[in-house]
Amino acid sequence: MIRAEIQIIRPGLQTTIQDFGRAGLRHQGVPASGAADPRAMINANRCAGVDDGAAVFEFTLSGPTLRVTVDTGFAVAGAPCEIKLNGRHVSAFKGHLAKAGSLIEIGRITQGARGYVAFDRAIAAREFGGSKSTHIYSGIGGHKGRALEKHDRIALGPRGGGGLSREDALRILTPQILRIVPGPEFDRLTKASQDLLTRNKFIAGPQTDRMGTRLMGDKLSLKSTTKQMVSSALLPGTLQLPAGGQIVLSLVDSHCTGGYVRAARIIRRDLPLTGQIKPGAPIWFRWARERDV
Repeated sequence: MIRAEIQIIRPGLQTTIQDFGRAGLRHQGVPASGAADPRAMINANRCAGVDDGAAVFEFTLSGPTLRVTVDTGFAVAGAPCEIKLNGRHVSAFKGHLAKAGSLIEIGRITQGARGYVAFDRAIAAREFGGSKSTHIYSGIGGHKGRALEKHDRIALGPRGGGGLSREDALRILTPQILRIVPGPEFDRLTKASQDLLTRNKFIAGPQTDRMGTRLMGDKLSLKSTTKQMVSSALLPGTLQLPAGGQIVLSLVDSHCTGGYVRAARIIRRDLPLTGQIKPGAPIWFRWARERDV
């Protein structure tokens, strides 16, 4: 009997197993991880006919090439990219049936940063804290706690779900306009820097990844009376201001604590948008209105 699995022919730039992440462990120093853009993950899973939080493959900038050993339904959602099934172009945000031995090829992303591949079979992966999500920096979850590599073989469960379907495509916008609220230490910024935060365009730095991004732009400054920060709780979406004056935006895999001034925080509704930030992407911040929060 043929074993149900996905064979990694080409892994893409960085492909990991993710789901909704592990909640309630940050106080123990364990990041939640999970899909950087949960909207897109949900879309992919619904097209594959499975639960919204079922584990998926998340790929960054360039997608993987996969071979399935048994008949498997799949769907791709998220940032736009080329998708081929046995050499034939197929649509994103739609479920497709890959027959046994089929090759699924996902190309480079043309706008945004991340896409998701969902299957109508459960992905077998190592769980930690009630989640299969990979956190590369601590080596937990997913497949051996790391990104997928060429020749990896990922076991699959039996086919299930409610059948293959279609979802409306997400709009991936450039530049990103993200709504923020003041952070705990916002008043430590000079008045000029407080104003610059929402007047200036920022650019995501070249080292942007799931942990965070250093934003390039006019440097911000702190009041001369600012006291030394102690290590404090840190959440994804926090805009920190180190002494150098360039904002660091923490993302889904960020540390649980930090020692920099927390100038502002992106509102919960806009956090999924940060999953589509790629190096060089322009970003604007706007103060959230009361009805936005």
